[in-house]
Amino acid sequence: MAVIAKGTALFYLFILLLCYLVGAVPTSYLLVKYMLGKDIRTMGSGNSGATNTGRFLGRAGFVAVLFVDALKAYVILALAHFLCGADPFIMLCATAAVYLGNAYSPFIGLSGGKGVATSVGIMLYLFPLWLFFLCLLIFAGLAYRFNRVDIASLGASAASPVLLLLARYGMHSVLSALAIAIWIWIRHTKNISSLMKELYAFFRSR
Repeated sequence: MAVIAKGTALFYLFILLLCYLVGAVPTSYLLVKYMLGKDIRTMGSGNSGATNTGRFLGRAGFVAVLFVDALKAYVILALAHFLCGADPFIMLCATAAVYLGNAYSPFIGLSGGKGVATSVGIMLYLFPLWLFFLCLLIFAGLAYRFNRVDIASLGASAASPVLLLLARYGMHSVLSALAIAIWIWIRHTKNISSLMKELYAFFRSR
């Protein structure tokens, strides 16, 4: 049986493929299929993520998907770190692979979630714990104020690089948080467009 030698290009490609496949495990799809016998992609927003799952399975469904998606992102990054070392480029590629798996899962026709739950696991692994709790407070505050998870997700993700910059963390950490925020905003393009239309309608009616 052939063994892939550690430290070779093939070894790193294998790790990245593993990160992609773990990120691609469609937690929301599997849970809704098991509980309701339906395809989450044909329900609600059509998104295979925690928020859409919560619309049909309640708070327990939302928390379950959030927890599992965050956990698998955290565990696979920890494994990649253990096997490949702390090389920033390799960890960047591993993180990108997890995100791509979550967004474009080969198990459900290259569809997927918006990366918020995955980002929770990634943030817990890559960044200091205080950043996670501050972003959680921002998320909770925005969700309570506007009663919308998308606004809360966009606000919390945008705050993370700013908080790291204010705390005078290294530029590598700030740029990593910025990249995560940009990814989340890109995945929420439709939500942002909807929000802009609502905002325009609000000001026009005044």
